[in-house]
Amino acid sequence: MEIVQLQGRVVRSYGRICHTMWMMIDEGLLLFTGPDGVFTSSYKTASHLVWVPDVACEESPTIKQLLVMIALAGDGSIIDEFEYPEIRIEVGLMIERIVFLRNDSGLHAYPPNDVPPSDSLDGYSSESLWAFGLLFSDSDATGYLSLVDFHLFIQGPDWRYSGHRWFKMESRLAIQPYAYYVLFVSRDYAEALSTDSSDKRHCLFIDEMHRSREFGAISYLIHEGIKTYDWEGSPYFNNKEAVESTLEVWRVILSHSDWKGLYKELCKDKYETCSEYSSWPKFCKEFEQADYQVMREGLHCLYDWVSVALDAAGGLYAYFMI
Repeated sequence: MEIVQLQGRVVRSYGRICHTMWMMIDEGLLLFTGPDGVFTSSYKTASHLVWVPDVACEESPTIKQLLVMIALAGDGSIIDEFEYPEIRIEVGLMIERIVFLRNDSGLHAYPPNDVPPSDSLDGYSSESLWAFGLLFSDSDATGYLSLVDFHLFIQGPDWRYSGHRWFKMESRLAIQPYAYYVLFVSRDYAEALSTDSSDKRHCLFIDEMHRSREFGAISYLIHEGIKTYDWEGSPYFNNKEAVESTLEVWRVILSHSDWKGLYKELCKDKYETCSEYSSWPKFCKEFEQADYQVMREGLHCLYDWVSVALDAAGGLYAYFMI
């Protein structure tokens, strides 16, 4: 990617031909092929990145055939399923600057210019390099280019940022591998979120990228407090009354500043147990090594979104991406 020198170049178009991702950059062609396709769950398998500097002078029959297929590809979203194997997205934007990212926060939490130093890197050489945040010349749009699966997302002014690295709010990301547990609001019969740009429902969801004790505590609180069906993609409606006991405990957690004080409070019989297999004192013991302030900050974001959703729609839907 350093040899390609993306800064100052125009990304003309981008897409997928079967399991090969391609990107037209000025007069060159960038190709990415992973052994299991772009939705692989293993990040340690080998992938291949090929740069063809000038496709007009390329004599390879394989490249020529690929260019024909690119020319015939239809419009679509790069996250469409593979029954639509030939996808083309027009871009036409010049990359002015690249922000080097160690995680996916530039995709959902902060625009590239606002990514905190803890989530960014100095350059190409770091082994922690995960993605590029792209700033374009003369455009309100920004970009996120994953170096794991080579997805390119163009993020316009309507893109929803969560402001917290644990949570996503952009409904177009509510698919694998970007989502795990999805909460969303709808007054109508709920269906799983669509994978194209037409779905504008308000949602909040998490994935499993941010593994830590603090994140584990948040996942625990969601799982124990908000119900889903047991099969894939089937949303479950949690009405406001059913979730109120959960919010009561969340408010107690937010009112404390350490695990010791919380443990004393939640030992009282007034709070319902998490489930038949667990209890709130057990929750405190399990996660007492987590940084309470970090966990509480994440819970605050979750609580604010859920409480507003319940007031607006009288409930919320939840499902797993499996």
